This record gives sequence, structure tokens and C-alpha cells, in this order.
Amino acid sequence: MDKIYTAITEAANELAKKINAAHIFVISDASCIEVPCDVPSTFIETSSLTKGVTNELQDLLSQSATQNLKTKIVAPALNDFALVQDIATAAYVQDVINGGYIVGVLCLADLSSIVVCDVKRLVTVQAIDRTAERMDPTALKAVLRLALELGREGREGKKVGTAFIIGDTNEVLRRSHQLILNPYKGHAEDMRDIKNPSHWETIKEFAQIDGVFIIDEKGFITSAGRYLDVDTKSIELEGLGGRHISALAITRETHAIAITVSESGGTVRLFKDGIETRIEPSADLFMLLP
Repeated sequence: MDKIYTAITEAANELAKKINAAHIFVISDASCIEVPCDVPSTFIETSSLTKGVTNELQDLLSQSATQNLKTKIVAPALNDFALVQDIATAAYVQDVINGGYIVGVLCLADLSSIVVCDVKRLVTVQAIDRTAERMDPTALKAVLRLALELGREGREGKKVGTAFIIGDTNEVLRRSHQLILNPYKGHAEDMRDIKNPSHWETIKEFAQIDGVFIIDEKGFITSAGRYLDVDTKSIELEGLGGRHISALAITRETHAIAITVSESGGTVRLFKDGIETRIEPSADLFMLLP
């Protein structure tokens, strides 16, 4: 196994250089030896195929500060292509890569392979890129990371459902009203910046109340606990409730982008112009690239 692992990683390095790849991801279910690579690389050891994030994993991640990240992950069973696509999506959302090709090396008990992925052709990446003319992509990625954390972890052991409405703020405010006193009213921009992860714990607390977050195109929160006053009669989303339907509706009536978190399953969805993109890669993989 070690001989195959080393040989296939070295071959991936040569391939990555030839195609000018942005990154190499090496995934192994055995001990991960960090084979020297000329292309930025991440080494991932998968210890099981069971969903969940262990305390051991979180401890390892908190100690990780190197480019070549070696850690254990706990991921659901996926085929090799889907696994590499999920990791590429996670890396893009986390700003580890900005595009181009990534090379995935899988060296598992019953499979060894090299997979090449064009990041810009991934569905989630394309959905993010299509919003670039309407809002700061950095802000959108921050909201996505926060939404994925909420979907995975919930709050204090409970599932949390919420929605973030981003951009075209004046039109969104015209089509909504406060359910509670706005906790963000009067605060300076630096205290309302969703791009700053130090504010996320507070946002997660407010996510437990009814209503949605309104965020401007630069990523500053305008309000929380707001109710959308939109016509939803002609909208059908099978298996989804009023929050998702209202989020879809507001993106048909305005140029806003909506990101929702499902309380039932933690699935994150992005809505633009009334069109839904489901963002459900292996959520635990987003823990790989803090």
C-alpha cells in the first residue's frame, strides 16, 4: 500500500505540474505520508465512513497551521469523483483555491485513482460566481460557511433553520417588516460585518429567533428577526416550508440572493432569480480547511 501511495502521489504531482493545477488533495484511509509535491498540497486521512465530527478532529484542526494539512476526517461514504468534487467545493468556499484544476489522489483500501476536477465547472462554484455582479463574493462565501456550520452543528444541540437575504437591501426592506426589535440597529459597520468570523457566535444566537437576516451587498448585516412580505401563492417547493418559499419569492421580486438553512436536515440552499441551487456536499469536509 505504501508503495502504491507514494507512486500515485508522485504521478499526481507530475500531472499537476503539466496542467498547471492549483492544488493537490491526497486522500488516504491509511497513514498519510506527506510526499513532497511541487504544487500546493493537502493530505487528508479518512478514518471512517460515518457522519459526524469528533472531538479528536476538532483538536487536530485547532493545532493545524501549515499549508500541508494532515488530519483525520469523518466523512459519509462517497464515490471517488463526488469526494474530490466536495473537497474542491469546500476549498473554493474557504478561499483556499480560486479556480483552475485540482488533482485528487485517492488511495483507499479497495481503490487507488487520480481524479482531475475543473473547479469553475462545479455547480456550487458556478452558482457563487453568478452572484459576483450583485455582491462581494467574499461576503457570499462567508455567509455560505456560516450557513454550513449552522446546518452541521445547529445551536446548543438543537437543529436551527434560518435564512440570509443578501443585497438589493432597500427593495428587500420595502418587502419586509420587523418581528422583533432589530438587534443590529445603531451598531457600527465593523460590529455588523458577517465576513468577520468573530461575530458568528452572536449571529448563531440570533438565528434561533423567527425571521431572516438582511445583509447588504458588502456583507454588513442590516437587521435580524425580519419577516418577508412576498407573494408565495404560485410557488411550490416540495417538502420545504414557508422560509424557503419566501426566500425564493424575494429573489424573484428583487435582485437579492437568498441562502437558507433547513432545520430538518441542515441542507443549505442558494436562491437567485427564483432558481434554487442545493449546496449539500459532505458538510464535514468543510472542517478540513479552517
